[in-house]
Amino acid sequence: MLSNPSIALALSSSAQFIVLHPNYRKRYHLLSSALTNSAFSPIYLDVHTKETTWQQFWQLLSQAYCEQAALHLPEPSQLGSPEVAASYLCNLLATRAPHLLILDSSDNLQPDSCRSFFAALVERLPQPSKVILSGRTWLAELLGRASHNAVICYPTAEAAMLHDYSTIPADRHLLEVYAHADGRIVVDGIESKNWEGQLPRALFYFFIDRGMVTRDAIFQSFWSELSEREATNVFHVTKRKIHEMLGFNLTVYCSGYYHIAPEIDLRYDSQVFLNLIQQGESAEPEEGIPLLESAIRLYRSDFLRGLKGQWIEQRRDQLRAQMAEACAVLGRFYEQTERDLKAINAYERALAIQPYREEWARPLMSLYAMHRQPKRGLAVFERLEAALLKQNAPADKPKLDKRTQDLAAKLRRML
Repeated sequence: MLSNPSIALALSSSAQFIVLHPNYRKRYHLLSSALTNSAFSPIYLDVHTKETTWQQFWQLLSQAYCEQAALHLPEPSQLGSPEVAASYLCNLLATRAPHLLILDSSDNLQPDSCRSFFAALVERLPQPSKVILSGRTWLAELLGRASHNAVICYPTAEAAMLHDYSTIPADRHLLEVYAHADGRIVVDGIESKNWEGQLPRALFYFFIDRGMVTRDAIFQSFWSELSEREATNVFHVTKRKIHEMLGFNLTVYCSGYYHIAPEIDLRYDSQVFLNLIQQGESAEPEEGIPLLESAIRLYRSDFLRGLKGQWIEQRRDQLRAQMAEACAVLGRFYEQTERDLKAINAYERALAIQPYREEWARPLMSLYAMHRQPKRGLAVFERLEAALLKQNAPADKPKLDKRTQDLAAKLRRML
């Protein structure tokens, strides 16, 4: 679970370079804490211009040191190369109190121009000074894989899809797949967007969601109207486009099935979501609550919102149902631990997805009665009746449990 990350914890590590995880939504909270950390003299600069060269970066650094530490750095032309500039900075810091250099929007640095500067900085930065980098993407091209012993990615948490980019082996690929909302793919910390049409994208997600699948199942899902020869041709063209987008093979074929290639470390939000729900529902309330909360945070929106297809719609419905169940169980856990307002919110979310679930409406009505909110409780009852009526034939009035009817009568008396 991802509790409240502390920048002090990251700063206490042996690594001198701390790269804030680009997918962590509260990076600026960590930066704010870093600026007030009493163990270091902070220097903050924002690399606000895209494709910033090492010379332009040095000018920003010079301005920051002049304004924030009354130190004057030489011009880039006097230094001649990024390696010499990095050595100068390291020699300067060696004579000073520990410095914390905070580089915001560091993804705007031009990797080809700045790489040798940071390679020298990683090698020579004097202890205990440190560097924090924050940006919208992982800085593999800037820092290089070989520097991972000096670099940490922070914070990390598997349940929150915050994976450690600093430890990806050179002979493997970390593939992060986000299938909720519009879908997103991240390869080794870098987002990939170069899809050639919707078909390669849909087939990619089919492979990911199924894990292992036969060719017949693929053809039936995508090209059932084509002959086997035509379907085979389209399949291989589409699969090649997936390979070109990723830069490596997504699948291998073995024993009649397509499998995810063994050199890929796959992290799939839908699978993490389902695993967290399974663990949370079988746990005691205090242990189950953080698991279910993490699962619900992963469900940003419906599955592959922008894509169509029978298999997508079926999977979308399944995951929506799982989301509703997770919210309802979370509501029950909150109720059992006397967190009534959170329980109300969780039950409301569950019923927004499946408004016909009487076993969820009843505890919500009871909570509204307990908190003297009869109008809201009756609104739940009315939505339940309407949803059940919609499910049944118009002439069939829904038959509600006597406990639910008694609760509705109690709420009416409270008006």
